Amino acid sequence: MAGWAHDAAQPDAPVCLDIVVDGTIVAVTVAAEYRADIAAAGVGDGRHGFDLGVQAALAPGVPHVVEVRRSADETVICAMATDAAGVWRPLLAA
Repeated sequence: MAGWAHDAAQPDAPVCLDIVVDGTIVAVTVAAEYRADIAAAGVGDGRHGFDLGVQAALAPGVPHVVEVRRSADETVICAMATDAAGVWRPLLAA
């Protein structure tokens, strides 16, 4: 799982994130890696990326929801769902 997140109230601060699968936190990471594309877009200092290998097995044949939430206030940054057939769709994308 990879992406980026930042807090507009603290634009240069790293952001702690919870990775949530079906309502359960399965991993925690910090969005603090430098990404040139984020810096070029003028988002803070560009150190808002994250790249995390998540070892959460998803049971086949049942729907699942995966969310990335800001730990401080549980704001959902991104969310995806898979149906029983394994087809993914975005629920919320920043």
